[in-house]
Amino acid sequence: MTASFSGSGRTLGRKELGQIGEAAAREYLEGKGWTVVASNWRCRAGEMDIIAHPPEPEQHTLVFIEVRARSSSRFGTAEESVDARKQRKLRQVAQFYLQRHGGAEGLIRFDVMAVHITTDGRVVGIRMLEGVF
Repeated sequence: MTASFSGSGRTLGRKELGQIGEAAAREYLEGKGWTVVASNWRCRAGEMDIIAHPPEPEQHTLVFIEVRARSSSRFGTAEESVDARKQRKLRQVAQFYLQRHGGAEGLIRFDVMAVHITTDGRVVGIRMLEGVF
């Protein structure tokens, strides 16, 4: 994993935490042989953090990935933060993506990646939850 993204000694803000988490998630996926199709894909319904194809034999599956970065579990875990409202929004974004890009050749799936980051910006853990909703 990457060492530290911050280095200033100060506590990271929410936006910085998210950027570090998404960069670490992309690095993790690519290191496992995934093909990242899009990052931070936006439409009027919202944003999808990562859209990717897993390596063989699932390469015909299009995976929509929500990345949740946390420096503590004080307000719940990363996975718990993807509630029913957020799931509806992600489904809408995926629908827009599929309409604009001609649908999916195979299956689609929604995953959540939980990235644990220290307050100074070091990634200390990544957990991938497949087919969460």
